Amino acid sequence: MIDEINTKYFKVFLYDDVDKYQTITVERIGPFWKLNGFSTYVNKTNDSLKLIGWCHLQIKDKGVTVVPVQSFDRNVAYIKMGSFSDELIKDIPYGEIVVFTWDKIVRWNDLNAVAYSNEDKPLYTLGYEIINSYIDINGLKWISVN
Repeated sequence: MIDEINTKYFKVFLYDDVDKYQTITVERIGPFWKLNGFSTYVNKTNDSLKLIGWCHLQIKDKGVTVVPVQSFDRNVAYIKMGSFSDELIKDIPYGEIVVFTWDKIVRWNDLNAVAYSNEDKPLYTLGYEIINSYIDINGLKWISVN
């Protein structure tokens, strides 16, 4: 297990599988935890800035979004993620896992995630790669702005 994230209504577990990262989410129901069968996988890559999990879940009036990242690019200083009043800004230490969390569902295209240098220059955005005019729906990842 890489990490365990506790939120108001959910617990999210991050695992390092053989060729993918796995995210498992369980729901708090009173003093108990319920596995709703919600699990996501993110491909392992050799990218300098990595998405090492991904969770966004809504059950009735309860929601959670968890976006863990890890940088092996020494130029990445911080990441802004979220929108308007929900925007989070976090420093990104080299090689460390940094987790962005919201107690509501935030879809990937509403994250507006951008990684910046110390000079406030955008370096990466979170999205899907377009290959030969097609979106690679299996590959939510950090894409270089250059």
